Amino acid sequence: MTQNHNNPAGHPDGASESAFDNSIATRSLAALPAPRKDRSVVEPFWAERLTGYLRTRDGEELRYSALLPKGDGPFPTLLHFSGYAPSAMGGKSYLNGRDYYPRSIDKQFLDAGYAIIGVNRRATGCSTGNMFDVHHPLYGQDGYDSVEFAAAQPWSTGAVGMYSWSWAGMSQLWTAIAQPPHLKAIAPGLVIADQRADSYAPGGVPQPAMLSNWPLSYVPMFWENIRDDAVAENDVRGLYQLEKNLKTLEEGSPGRLVLRHPNKDAYLEARAPARLAHKIQVPTLSLTAYQDEATTSRGGYYQWEVDPQLMWMIDTNGGHEMYMAETYRRQMLRFFDHFLKGAANGFENTPRLQIWQEAWLNPATERSTSICEDAFETAEPNFIVSRPTITPATEDVVFTLTSGGILSENGAPSTGSESFAYPVPSPSILAPEGWGPLDPRWREGSLAFTTPPLDRDLIPFGPASADLWICPDTATEADLQVTVTALLPDGQEMYIQRGWLRLSNRAIDPERSTSSRPVLLDDPEHYSPMIPGRPELARVEVNRFSTILRKGTRLRIWIETPGDTGMYKFSYSPVPTKLTIWHDASRISRFVMAVLTDEATEALPEKPQAILNQPCRKDPLTGC
Repeated sequence: MTQNHNNPAGHPDGASESAFDNSIATRSLAALPAPRKDRSVVEPFWAERLTGYLRTRDGEELRYSALLPKGDGPFPTLLHFSGYAPSAMGGKSYLNGRDYYPRSIDKQFLDAGYAIIGVNRRATGCSTGNMFDVHHPLYGQDGYDSVEFAAAQPWSTGAVGMYSWSWAGMSQLWTAIAQPPHLKAIAPGLVIADQRADSYAPGGVPQPAMLSNWPLSYVPMFWENIRDDAVAENDVRGLYQLEKNLKTLEEGSPGRLVLRHPNKDAYLEARAPARLAHKIQVPTLSLTAYQDEATTSRGGYYQWEVDPQLMWMIDTNGGHEMYMAETYRRQMLRFFDHFLKGAANGFENTPRLQIWQEAWLNPATERSTSICEDAFETAEPNFIVSRPTITPATEDVVFTLTSGGILSENGAPSTGSESFAYPVPSPSILAPEGWGPLDPRWREGSLAFTTPPLDRDLIPFGPASADLWICPDTATEADLQVTVTALLPDGQEMYIQRGWLRLSNRAIDPERSTSSRPVLLDDPEHYSPMIPGRPELARVEVNRFSTILRKGTRLRIWIETPGDTGMYKFSYSPVPTKLTIWHDASRISRFVMAVLTDEATEALPEKPQAILNQPCRKDPLTGC
């Protein structure tokens, strides 16, 4: 059963809906990319669908769709709030299985007795608004109003939580920062919480491709689904607004934002929810994927800004769809049952930190619903490292770069230096899958430093720091990439993580930096060009990660030109030069990573054949 509760106020501009021609929106939307191939068609799995527009405190009208479960209400309520297509929940495109609707998650919540409501942010989809700004603080205000709207409905108990990932995860942060009184818990996954450092320019190196492709193709693909639903539901006002929103999408796109704000400034800082995460006052279940191809694993380190008594973290290898994993969703359901229903299920005793190791696709995974639509639903860890705190005990392991490409644990500095040609493109990774091909000049365009076989098991956790004494021979600028890999006993080289640095942006914040996490000042006042022939210390932050380095494995770092990494495609400095890495007694180059100090590894399970988003290749140095 579907009911339409559209706001009777009519079109936001005051004219009647009949004054607007459907063909206006249809003509403009004709240029959008064709929708992805439909997945399985399903019948409605809810008791009632309610649609309409909720009014915000400043008069904007946000399109929503609510699905009510079977049974007698009222129901605890979960909000999916983003700029993609949550307001199309339960509509034609949703039932037809258009890509990117998390229908199996929605069904899991409905089957558990939750009402779910999807709301489109202002100036997205059919929601009104005059600006498109991915991280505008007003989205927190709109999230607040959406939570309170949901809580006030007769079918809601007034206990509201928020779920979903990516853009919807970021919306949860902004909403929780705004502190709506009826928000009881959030489960943000795979977020960007510091848009410059996490996405726009990691380490100061611009990566414009994603900023251009995302608003020009990816977002409109979702809105094509919204358009189909609006036509099917005769939502004329929605079609009119969608036409307007396509224009504001282009005008307010991240690509334009970066052109206007190429460096860190007050404008960008005001749009970094990580800076305000200390205001979050509700239980939070965070999910991070270390090899996330869309947002990376940084997340602005917002988790450590939240009161640790409110934070539960699940970290895992894998990519941007790990939120779909049944193993994660079962924990998320227990989380919401505890904090929205008051269930005495012991969730409060769940370890505050779970680090999933060697997650893989297990076809034997038990499904929670009859809707199976994403391979990542079968993802599960091979081994879980659990800790009672999100700041577990660690110790630094220091590897010194030495002659002959040797990475020596606690080794004495050697003499001399190693050089490579710049720029020589490094191989892509996860763009879209696996390792990309090596450039014909890769041997002269990169350096590799490798440890001897490890004499014990190590489990790193957190970011790492490549501290490199480096100098160009002619140029004043260059961009670095450090790729961390593991050479397995069978000779295969397995990807672990990457990090980047623009050398002119090498100034470090001494108060916030640690031995394993360099924090850039990232301030134009502290930018400093390199002086040819003069070595300078440049610390490269490798995005946070964890993995099992088994005894006998060899750890390797590559120093190279930035390469495509997932959806990140870098615009590195093009000026050719030779870069020299020094490693003598007065200029000790090293790689520092924090490892867990109290993990028993004697009974580690055998490594799965293929683990998610950590592809293997033949060792390029030996060809084996």
